[in-house]
Amino acid sequence: LSPSLSASAQQLAFPTAEGFGRFAKGGRGGDVYIVSNLNDSGPGSLRACAEATGPRTCVFAVSGEIRTQSRIRVRSGFLTIAGQTAPGGVVLTNRGTPNVNSPLDIQADHVIVRHIRIRPGPSPTVSDNVDAILIDGEDIIVDHSSFSWGTDETFNIVGNGGSSAGGPVANSRNITIQWSMIYESLRNSTHSASNHSRSTYLGYGAQDISFHHNLIAHSQRRNPNLGTVGQLDWVNNVVYNAQQYFGELYNRHGTSNVNWVGSVAIVGPDTLKQRDRNAVNIFLNDGVATHNLYVNDNLDMNRTASSQDQRLIVDPKDWTYISASPVGTGQLSLSAAAITSPQQAYKDVLAFAGATKPARDAADNRVATEVRNCGGGIIDDPSQRGGWPTFANAAAPADADRDGMADSWETARGLSASNAADRNGDLDGDGYTNLEEYLNELAGDNA
Repeated sequence: LSPSLSASAQQLAFPTAEGFGRFAKGGRGGDVYIVSNLNDSGPGSLRACAEATGPRTCVFAVSGEIRTQSRIRVRSGFLTIAGQTAPGGVVLTNRGTPNVNSPLDIQADHVIVRHIRIRPGPSPTVSDNVDAILIDGEDIIVDHSSFSWGTDETFNIVGNGGSSAGGPVANSRNITIQWSMIYESLRNSTHSASNHSRSTYLGYGAQDISFHHNLIAHSQRRNPNLGTVGQLDWVNNVVYNAQQYFGELYNRHGTSNVNWVGSVAIVGPDTLKQRDRNAVNIFLNDGVATHNLYVNDNLDMNRTASSQDQRLIVDPKDWTYISASPVGTGQLSLSAAAITSPQQAYKDVLAFAGATKPARDAADNRVATEVRNCGGGIIDDPSQRGGWPTFANAAAPADADRDGMADSWETARGLSASNAADRNGDLDGDGYTNLEEYLNELAGDNA
């Protein structure tokens, strides 16, 4: 950690965790649930782990598509969903099911989600509630995951659903979304409104959010929509082919404090010429609350070189809201080493964002290529882009004691392949359990 992040003794969620959600505990020291089938529910299902109570880690011994019959409700925190353990990759969908809600609904604290793909698709009947993921909690980090084909938003963080009239109860805070892909929110699909391609909603009074090294592509609006009241750090993100607006800042729940740094906004085939093409668009909903915005080293259609005025990513009429230094706490929630130039962020995000373990699937690869080539577009249905990718049914490594760690990995480190309790030991004394060391290694972290 850099000095600016303090010498806190808190343990990072994993070695590459950054931002406000970096101290999420996940299932550290708890039980292990082996996800051994792709069933919606029952023993061995992801739901059995996610909807259980107490500290727990979901380890996958199976690969493929989990078709959710109803939303998976996480209501007890201290959970790790370790998608990097799925030998051939795993995806959650609503394909062909009666589910008219989000496949994954997290309303709990201290949750870690890594290397998961969620692609709901059209619902069987009209529904205004199908996001890929819904988050409402504290101390949460989502890393290297892929979200697409929502019919409301595709990615949604709320602050307890507060209203503009009564004000929110902001219990969503200390959240990081990093190295993920969010794309192709469906336009004319099963939402009650037509032309409803909405990407990313970070609002209803949620606060202290870090959103970094992510790709947003092929959506009409909410790229993102920010209605936060605490600090939001928008760092090293790439947004491509927004049709109507790129970033939208609202103050309907109170004054926003947004740091917009090292990010890129790129027009695409669907971007309307008559619309504002600023990376950041400011809206006033409250006559009392205002906006505090810090911008540094960003690129968009109006600012194409680092030598130009930093403020050009914002309409000149709104420059009065721009601060000369970071807003909120006065410093960014990411370590200095994690922040790059927008040019480097563009390369890194297109190369490494999304669920990359064991490898990117066909949909993620396609979208990354479309961004590089300025191609692709907003869609109404997944069938327009080849439908849902398939996953190899690869074999999971042997795990005789079902502690979530491969027998070969344990043996190589002097652990016992017949003692499940050793998963919660700490062989090297660095604060990560042995199970976490294994999971971090699978994810490519330097433990």
